Parts: sequence; structure tokens; C-alpha cells
Amino acid sequence: MAINYAAEKFGSAIYGIVTAYEPETVQERVYGCMMVTGTLSKDDFPPGLWDRFKVLHDRMTQVQDEQRGSFRATADTLSNKEAHDWLMEFYEIATEVEEA
Repeated sequence: MAINYAAEKFGSAIYGIVTAYEPETVQERVYGCMMVTGTLSKDDFPPGLWDRFKVLHDRMTQVQDEQRGSFRATADTLSNKEAHDWLMEFYEIATEVEEA
């Protein structure tokens, strides 16, 4: 049951990227993905995928900002390439969660 929850959250994040009415920067897309999936826990993942997601999550909490929050503040520091690479790994994890 928990795995279905993770698949739902990843699907919602990707849906948000695809259907955004206004163009978003890659940093905004990273932020949006974290806002949707940032509360997932180890129990929500099939074996082996939590560790990969945790790396992504930890990357997005490196900058602390009380007003904007760590997800937003960290996303804003990413270069376009860093944000793109993050999104590619996010998508690969999402695919594996969906296939589990």
C-alpha cells in the first residue's frame, strides 16, 4: 500500500511539471517536485530506492532559510545543469517506483 502512495506522489509531481500553465525554470521544477514528495519516508519505497531518494532529498536541504524554506532556498542555488541532473534522477526513481 505504501508503495502506491509513493507512486501517487511522484506521479503528482511529474504531472505538475508537465501541465504547468506558465513556463517554469528548472529550479522551480525541482522545488515543485520536492514540495510534493519531500514528506515521503523509507516505508513508502520499495527496497533500494529510499537510499537514492534520500540523496536527492538531502541535496535539497543544504541551504537553510527561515522565510523561503530549505527546498526553495536550495533550489535557487542550483545551476541549470545541476537542476536538470536532479530532475533526471528524480524521473528515474519515479519510473522505478511505478514499476515496483
